[in-house]
Amino acid sequence: MLAAVSVGATRVVRARSYAVVINVAGAAVLAFAVYGLWYLHNWSQLHHDLTYYAGPAAVTKAPPVSSAASLAYYFWTLLNYHLYLIPSLAFAIGLGFVCARRDAAARNLYPVLLIIGSYVFLTLLRNKDPRYLLPMLPAVAVVATSWLEYLAAGARRVLTAAIVVYSSFIFLVISFGTSLLPTGVGIGTGGQQPGIKVFSQYGYIIGPPTHERWYQRQVFAQIAHSGGMPTFTYTGADSIWFNTWGTRYYALLNNLTWVASPDQAGYLVYRDVPSPSIPSGFGRVGSWTLPDGEPLYLYKRFS
Repeated sequence: MLAAVSVGATRVVRARSYAVVINVAGAAVLAFAVYGLWYLHNWSQLHHDLTYYAGPAAVTKAPPVSSAASLAYYFWTLLNYHLYLIPSLAFAIGLGFVCARRDAAARNLYPVLLIIGSYVFLTLLRNKDPRYLLPMLPAVAVVATSWLEYLAAGARRVLTAAIVVYSSFIFLVISFGTSLLPTGVGIGTGGQQPGIKVFSQYGYIIGPPTHERWYQRQVFAQIAHSGGMPTFTYTGADSIWFNTWGTRYYALLNNLTWVASPDQAGYLVYRDVPSPSIPSGFGRVGSWTLPDGEPLYLYKRFS
């Protein structure tokens, strides 16, 4: 963004025309009209979240900012979580062309600045997560394929077709899984130092989509239709299938309030607690067995 503003300002000065300024101002007004009101309405929550995730309380197993591990964190994350070996090689070739050819550098100026700026900014954050790199991936894809234009027409067609086939195959395997291939293939991934993933069916859930029922929706729909105090507390494990964000979603969907203490709750939700300690005045009104064998209980306040 700073580079774009600098280029625009330079053009304004040289051309002595304010058309660029008017265009930028108009774009800013349109952008604010689309998303600005939402940010203003939710600024208090956004400020709270940004302050929390920028502080030490939100850091879980992330290397300290000043360490070498912090500097290399997103390098290995990009390689082994988002690209794998073959796309990483294509990206390295693209970077080589950017460094070796002035025309390639000029054409890829904004993608390269986005990559460098994002990498530096994210590295300086205390809290780190592979998902934070997602906005950078379109720029990585541009650089990783930009060098194809310098190849002969025949070679360019062959490599373009190969990239499309490879990308489609990897997308299908990661999204749906296949038993025909191993879960993952890596070079040096078994040691303490980071290795290189050649291929991986990586994900929270590996394999095709299933119809497992984790009853999160059913629990809160039952609370909403059972009457009584529309408040609840939740005690239990947090996983990809049944987690805090899902609990909040279904609670808001059913106009329920999550409270911190059972004393304020009309309902108690327990997951993975085989013999929960139930305060007096509550009675069980629902129980389910989750696909992983864990129990799920729902208790209602009667007095």
